Amino acid sequence: MKNLKYIGFFLIAMMFCQTSCDDGFAELNTDPTASSEINPKFQFTWVQLRTSGGRYENWRGALIYSATMMQHLAATCGYWNGDKYTWNGGYASAFFDSNYNDVVRDLQDLIRKLEGGIQGDNTMLGMARIWRVLFFHRMTDLYGDVPYTEAGKGITEGIDFPKYDEQDFIYYDMLAELESAIGQLGEGGFESADLMFNGDTGKWRTFAYSLMLRLGMRLSEVDPSGAQAWVAKAIAGGVMTSNEDNAKIEHTNGPEGINMNGIGEVLDKANGFGDDCPRLSATLVDWMLATGDPRLDILGELPANGGGHAGLPNGLDATTIEMNPTGTSTDDFDRINPALVTVSTPMMFLTAAEVEFLQAEASMRGWGGGDAAMHYENGIRAAMQLYESFDPTLTIDE
Repeated sequence: MKNLKYIGFFLIAMMFCQTSCDDGFAELNTDPTASSEINPKFQFTWVQLRTSGGRYENWRGALIYSATMMQHLAATCGYWNGDKYTWNGGYASAFFDSNYNDVVRDLQDLIRKLEGGIQGDNTMLGMARIWRVLFFHRMTDLYGDVPYTEAGKGITEGIDFPKYDEQDFIYYDMLAELESAIGQLGEGGFESADLMFNGDTGKWRTFAYSLMLRLGMRLSEVDPSGAQAWVAKAIAGGVMTSNEDNAKIEHTNGPEGINMNGIGEVLDKANGFGDDCPRLSATLVDWMLATGDPRLDILGELPANGGGHAGLPNGLDATTIEMNPTGTSTDDFDRINPALVTVSTPMMFLTAAEVEFLQAEASMRGWGGGDAAMHYENGIRAAMQLYESFDPTLTIDE
């Protein structure tokens, strides 16, 4: 009973304190230097960097799975699952997990603020909406149906379990978003906080129409008439014409990994990284040898054991490589040219070469865009000259 009495006195005292002593307490415990809203320019820079991605998702998603499935790379290490068709859920979901946790939240919050007129302008909003299209375009191409209309609305609207939208709906909505966002581009914008085009609205407009062209052409086999209409609109708006227009994020060696190329963080041995498992795939190397493609001397580093360019067949492991007639050690095959995979290497999102090839295909379908042969040759030239963006020494003679 004695203890209960003391507890009772304590509770009464606390009630008096809350009613009579609270004045100024909240103010005293509020940091006057803290901001209740993140500067949209800082937020946009962060979103761009996170879209380019770090070591985690690029290692697992871009390299281990995608690059080997596409047979650009091959590897004998067991954890390189892609060309062995073995399942690792953490690797397969790496882009999804990292991007929905980082990019979506900040990107949706940024657009919400700009739509509300907080610290921004209409051009900022247009650029942010174009970036959202780029982001979800990558997500749906990797995963199909993904959270889209409700994604990133946990804090603002209490949607903790966003629905998955169907990919066809996402594609048509992205195209409509691009058209609307292009109309918002004017003066202002993110200026130097924009890591891709340094605030150049003309470049952003060209990028958006080029992205529209890509999305339109990816509908060509499922909705030819709709695809044709979007392709014509994109070409009429003005698309990329040279490597000066390429959509890319420049990277640097630091600070503290924040601005490093995520693929470089896996393969850049000179800067203390280095997964030495991958080699160029035989599928890629054999094709380039057969066609006399001069880019092979840029893409590949000659085998450590000597000899000419050689690609590693996909699907081998440490045991089955011993039975391979073209080489029994990974040192019998081309490594990736280290100059292409540094932590300072730019990350490419869309290039003039691809845009030229898309226009060549559109022309062959009778969808406009000029002469197909001209676009095809322009695409080859732009693709050959692309690697100068990575390193000025990586040039191909005219």
